[in-house]
Amino acid sequence: MIQWILIGWLLVFSSSAMAGLVSKPGFVAVDHVERKAELVKSGLLDERCWGLPLSPGVITDVTHSTDNRYNDVSRFFRDAGSTCLANDSQSCRDIRKYALEWARSGGPSFTFSWGSSLTLNMRLLNPMISALPMAEADKPLAPGEREELRAWLKATVDAAEHGMRHEGQYEGGRHGMTDGAWVRKAAHNHSVQSSLAAMSYGAWAGNDEYFKVGIDQWFITLESARKDGSLPIETRRGAAALYYQGRTITALIQIAERARVQGIDLHTQAPNPGQTIHQVVKFMLDAMEDQTLVEGYASANHSPKSGRKFRDYRVQSLGGLGSTLGFVVPYMRQFPNHANTSRMKNAPRSGLMAKITNAISKGGYSAEWIGVDAKCFYSSLP
Repeated sequence: MIQWILIGWLLVFSSSAMAGLVSKPGFVAVDHVERKAELVKSGLLDERCWGLPLSPGVITDVTHSTDNRYNDVSRFFRDAGSTCLANDSQSCRDIRKYALEWARSGGPSFTFSWGSSLTLNMRLLNPMISALPMAEADKPLAPGEREELRAWLKATVDAAEHGMRHEGQYEGGRHGMTDGAWVRKAAHNHSVQSSLAAMSYGAWAGNDEYFKVGIDQWFITLESARKDGSLPIETRRGAAALYYQGRTITALIQIAERARVQGIDLHTQAPNPGQTIHQVVKFMLDAMEDQTLVEGYASANHSPKSGRKFRDYRVQSLGGLGSTLGFVVPYMRQFPNHANTSRMKNAPRSGLMAKITNAISKGGYSAEWIGVDAKCFYSSLP
């Protein structure tokens, strides 16, 4: 399977592109120069990007995947990144200062686990690295400081790596796939977030090897999709089946956005004709309109989330919409004429699909699974 993906990758991209994937080192989640010019021209820079970032302190350890202390860390970098883009020099200074404080802390200390890995990749590394380009556009880090931060980021990305690329497969019914599907463990949403952090580091540092981790992950996860677009690892999760389907899409879209910044079109690439990002998004929309479409998979109730709203697999809960529907605005901007976009623009005003309308009206979200403020970075302009 790995060999097939590598062959597909080589067919899609030329050898010259392979030689230098990161064509714009220091640009990560968005081409901040181009985006800022667009927002200034439209008169929307302050409206889309201004916020009130509050810098939390450095955290010296990680306890588990719901370590809520890191929510403030993620929120700070997302808010400060967009506010810095909106010409707030204090936010830019705070990003540089706070990132260096983390690097100089020598931490955080942690015992590797699925939870600690997810926390570091999703709530610390990716949002921090995504915010740094705006801060450095305001004032570059001194060479010694940048090397200090680079070394710490690389070491932390390595320590938190959870790609599961050497752990084989989930074997059908043994692992909650009600249709007996066999899929690589590396297709898991934790692996996507880990790959996203590595890719962000590669883009910032100009390191092709780390950047390519995200490219590979795009194909790995999409290759796990069923013909109907459902992701087997995620849709087995009981009442959280669509919760995880949506969040995995959101993280995949972030991978494609980072590739786009470097001149690589991942959005239109797929491991097989029927395993496109469009098919995966379509299933999400289909199942939001008709939850019975996901019930057969969700009935496995494999590791459902805790809490009252996740008790019944027949009643899907989307959780925080900024993460579950974080893909909506960037997807619609990228594919303005696609049938999925038309469906979202004309979503019913009742049921789960009404939440799509809410996402559109907000112009995008700032949330941990997307790692940036989509309203500032990705929303369409008039």
